[in-house]
Amino acid sequence: ALRIYFRDAANAILSSIDGPLVALNTSGWTEASVSGVAPSGTTNVVFYSLLTPNSMVAGTTVWFDAMMVRLGDPVSFFDGSSPNWVWNGTANASTSTGPSS
Repeated sequence: ALRIYFRDAANAILSSIDGPLVALNTSGWTEASVSGVAPSGTTNVVFYSLLTPNSMVAGTTVWFDAMMVRLGDPVSFFDGSSPNWVWNGTANASTSTGPSS
């Protein structure tokens, strides 16, 4: 699951929101998402990925991609297979790059 912490100028947590739990895909990417509205007084936002002890098999690696969005802009899932996007390496196993706007 993903968690958002909304913090004030002193880094005190004003509130937090947890996204739904998702099972990790062992043969490809797993999409996880969380959304929320920042409360009044928020000056910074921190995102966490929450893994349970049963989330992974010992010796495996989990890679995280990150994305930031502008205030109020909904964003759909995208990757190197999406229109105007490219894989930066092996398809479905590397980062991807797309249009800046």
